[in-house]
Amino acid sequence: HIDLNLPDEIFEHQKVKPLDYSQIKAYLSELGLWRDGTSKSMLSILSIPMYLRMYAETITSDTIQNKSDLLNAFINRQLTKDGASAESDSTKALYSLFLTHVLPIIAHRMITNDTGGSTFLLSPTDLEDTLAYASGLLQETAYKRLCGEEYRKLLRDSAFSSYDELDLADLAKIYFVRVCKMLRSDSDGNLDFVHQIYRDFFCAKFVSEQMKYSLKAGSPSDAVSKQIFDTDIISFVSELLSEGSPRLDGDGCWDYSCNAGSVTVPFIDLLRDVTGPDAATSVANAAEILKSARCGDLSGLDLSRLDLTRSALATCHLSRFDKRGVHPTSFKGSIIERYNLFTEKHFEEILAACTNKTTVACIDSTG
Repeated sequence: HIDLNLPDEIFEHQKVKPLDYSQIKAYLSELGLWRDGTSKSMLSILSIPMYLRMYAETITSDTIQNKSDLLNAFINRQLTKDGASAESDSTKALYSLFLTHVLPIIAHRMITNDTGGSTFLLSPTDLEDTLAYASGLLQETAYKRLCGEEYRKLLRDSAFSSYDELDLADLAKIYFVRVCKMLRSDSDGNLDFVHQIYRDFFCAKFVSEQMKYSLKAGSPSDAVSKQIFDTDIISFVSELLSEGSPRLDGDGCWDYSCNAGSVTVPFIDLLRDVTGPDAATSVANAAEILKSARCGDLSGLDLSRLDLTRSALATCHLSRFDKRGVHPTSFKGSIIERYNLFTEKHFEEILAACTNKTTVACIDSTG
């Protein structure tokens, strides 16, 4: 029995702080892994002990620049663990397929509660249903084309199509729980991730791949329309898609070349002139991905003819000025909830939104 009415003063309160530079350097130096010139952004990530341990286990090159790179390297490391490397070639191929393509689907269905079961848990029946869905998706012709020859070879080598859902479920539980240890199982056989960060990262992998898949298919994937994802998932998606940010060039003018290399910008094109909850959610997620990559700077973007009713834009930069002119965000023909674009104070003020070099549209609290 625990007495919950104990006086507060008998407890000693401790605050866990991130690791500082000297602690990170000392830890990595002791392992012979310290590198001079480690970036500030990387040091910020390594200030979290979990990430520091991952980094120490996986660092092999200078390709680790963000959390997604680090998690990808750590996850790939799982494929070389003793329990996986000792298996036959076909089983190793199946394990690789599980880790790179099936686990992201499981994470997404856990987070979006798309299994009909408890949130963040996958029952044995849910797992079988998820694997049935995965089996169909992974063998679609368009998906094979998107993933390329290496993926198609993985399908062949693993003999994936020869397994039914029950066999796949048994093999998946062995691998995820006993070998790579990304999932854990309770007494009823329900599965969940050993850490939230793995679940969020794998969900982000599925979302980012589905966004690429959408561009090939010419229609938006419903993987992005289930719900507005939280900040960690959005950040991972932004990193996995290598979304860029507007930069000032040598002449002090804004460079928007990041739009040309973006996946999210053409994904938004697929959502124009479509309304309703699913479209609004997809647009909101796309906006959040760009906000994450661009530190809230949505200037120079075409957000016209979109259902923006679920998109939070009140704190964003929506125009930039330089000697070449104005770089506005276009909202022509879009549906916007006023409270998502303006704060209460701004309702009572007249705002100017430049639509081109010669025309200015004034918006006030009456519309």
